[in-house]
Amino acid sequence: MKKLNARFIHLEKAGVFILGILRDKFCETKTRKRGFAIMCIKRNNFFLVTILLFIVLMLPGIAKAEFPLEVGKNFPKIKLETTDTQHARVLGFLGKKTFGVEDIESEFVLIQIFSMYCPYCQADAPKVNEFFEMLETSPATKGRVKLIGIGAGNSAFEIETFRKKYDIKFSLFPDGDFSIHKKIGEVRTPYFILVKKEKGQAGKILFSKLGSVAKPESFLKVITDLISK
Repeated sequence: MKKLNARFIHLEKAGVFILGILRDKFCETKTRKRGFAIMCIKRNNFFLVTILLFIVLMLPGIAKAEFPLEVGKNFPKIKLETTDTQHARVLGFLGKKTFGVEDIESEFVLIQIFSMYCPYCQADAPKVNEFFEMLETSPATKGRVKLIGIGAGNSAFEIETFRKKYDIKFSLFPDGDFSIHKKIGEVRTPYFILVKKEKGQAGKILFSKLGSVAKPESFLKVITDLISK
């Protein structure tokens, strides 16, 4: 089932690529999404390119073997690769090639599972950036909660591409072989997990939920309430 899930995520990547090719081929002047198709206006004629987004985008989310980590359970041991010196310094593991959640210098760690190919993650990126700024400046969370992102199936190059395109300020880490994604239950994206650190281990899960940030202020209140208990 895990291998099947990985194949579906790769299918999603391929689907996004194919959509781009078809858009460039058939849509010279104007493109807009409507339902499960892309309407293209070309030289006063209408070309309907019917793309089964059910297969490209919907099917992966439905078919994935999803076993999300439950609140109250221990967060698994994972290995993250250091890709940026600046972020390594901020998180407190400068000089290490790999590290775990337990190595991050904070009381709590909020983890976003995303993919650069996930349209919901792309659309939500500005809101996540806004939430991060609030997290870093709010007296209740500043220095206590660190936000990191893990790209399911994404290489270091893909992570950097996503970071630059959406001007991401918090730390992003690759998970090209899905090894971390498998340990956290092969969840769909975007997915957020809040962990309360414990000595020598990542700690307990306080929050585990699928979905976008949508309203940064509301999400900040949820996190603040959880760490105040």
